[in-house]
Amino acid sequence: MNNIIKVAACGMLALGAVSCSQTALTRGHHGDRGLTNNISVDRNDCKLILGRAVGEDRGFKLLGVIPLKSPSESVAVDRMYADARARGAQPEGEARQFVNTSTERSANYFILFSVPTIRSSGDLVEFIAEPHKKR
Repeated sequence: MNNIIKVAACGMLALGAVSCSQTALTRGHHGDRGLTNNISVDRNDCKLILGRAVGEDRGFKLLGVIPLKSPSESVAVDRMYADARARGAQPEGEARQFVNTSTERSANYFILFSVPTIRSSGDLVEFIAEPHKKR
């Protein structure tokens, strides 16, 4: 009988140690940050500078419901810009913009806490001015 109780207790601890997660993906315009989803990269007037720049921010919730630190979408976007700079692209200046952006919200749940995460990603393109046509 003692062995059954020990096995059951170990099984419950093992189940509790495994985390559950949930993910939600949103796509859309990010305010005035220069991010958009309405541009096709295969157009003739733009060229791809950097594909899939990623930035994320994490938070912490006690017991899964009491937020001690909330993740910020603006911090995730700032880190996406920093990722582009670290990979040799300059997202600011000229006619450059992030397109095909997405924001993913996810959370890992543990026994006493959860870790919510916001991840932003996008492609950096440069718009090329069309040459003036002679009349």
